[in-house]
Amino acid sequence: MMQAHAKLTDEGEGNEDAASDARLIERVRAGDVEAFSELVKRHQRSLFRVIGAHVPPGEVAELAHECFINAFQSLEKLQQPAAFRGWLTSIAMRRCADHWRSAYRTGARQSTLDVEESEWLDGALMERATDSFHKMAGAPETRQILQKLFSFLSAEDRLVLELFYAAEYTADEIAQRMGWSTQKVKVRAHRARHKLRDIFAKEMDGWGETSMVRP
Repeated sequence: MMQAHAKLTDEGEGNEDAASDARLIERVRAGDVEAFSELVKRHQRSLFRVIGAHVPPGEVAELAHECFINAFQSLEKLQQPAAFRGWLTSIAMRRCADHWRSAYRTGARQSTLDVEESEWLDGALMERATDSFHKMAGAPETRQILQKLFSFLSAEDRLVLELFYAAEYTADEIAQRMGWSTQKVKVRAHRARHKLRDIFAKEMDGWGETSMVRP
């Protein structure tokens, strides 16, 4: 679920913390399973924040649990133990994408916009500049409206817009977390933004047809 939040980057993790993570990981690899519990305690709060920014509240705990299981099972693949936090965040982003991909396949959609929401967003989307879209996506009054429209986007399109415009990640940061090239992030964000406008246009057309038959 898109929401305003401080950008989570690896910059907040000091060298000392990263080194401590690396030591814990070495202990886990040596057979000390309890050391992984320490990693969970250390990163649980930040992981919940990352996941909670992209999925409904009721789904956060389960997805976080799956992320930690995935991390534990894949720990041998982590080439830089000191980069555990960023690696865990990448796992979380993939799980969020899986969540919305499943919802997209099953046709799960939020309710369509009401007339007040439609009128407000119609005016907001008249601005085509990226900066204007950026500001609009981060506005508190817009989040609920965009959340409804986002339910019609693919998982990847949804996440790239949330990361780019709401969480204010750079293209390079998104590329690192999604496993994409920076160019792909920029192209995807551009196309997703236009898809969102097209979806809104269809919603407006549908509402207009419905309103014509109302008494």
